[in-house]
Amino acid sequence: MSYSKQQWTTATAYPGADRTDVTPPQGGTATSTITDARNRTTALWQYRSASPTGRTADADVTTYAYTPAGQDATRTDAAGNKWSYTYDLQGRQVSATDPDSGTSQMFYDANSRVDHGVDAKGNTLAYSYDLLGRKTGLYNGSVAPANQLATSSSAATPARPRSTSAPMSSRSTPPAVR
Repeated sequence: MSYSKQQWTTATAYPGADRTDVTPPQGGTATSTITDARNRTTALWQYRSASPTGRTADADVTTYAYTPAGQDATRTDAAGNKWSYTYDLQGRQVSATDPDSGTSQMFYDANSRVDHGVDAKGNTLAYSYDLLGRKTGLYNGSVAPANQLATSSSAATPARPRSTSAPMSSRSTPPAVR
């Protein structure tokens, strides 16, 4: 504990209209975030030195690309690993390609809820919903009692904040920046 004594300092600089440099306290990773005209991150530079230099040669760079609608299209890390996403005309994600786990696909019902998903190995996860549209079950393959993997008691309990994403499989992801 320290009274009236500065312990840490993080410096933020704006060397250009599209770049923000952050110099963290000792031991942190200095970064530069590059944005486009819509203020979306197009590149994240993570420096191998204590302060931002503005040179890509000094950093591990992750790049981000977007669809015309502004949704994530691709992310590519410094090692060249690429994550990509595709969407249908309604803007729903229909596939995700991960360098570790391959391509997963999502299929929707008439109410735009995820009906089922298929991972790169061909495994299918299906979902069931109650009359209010709340997810009530997770199934291996088709929706049948013998295939049920999990149930949700959300219909019997008050709603509370929760994640809306249900990953199809564990996968590595590049740094998420927005």
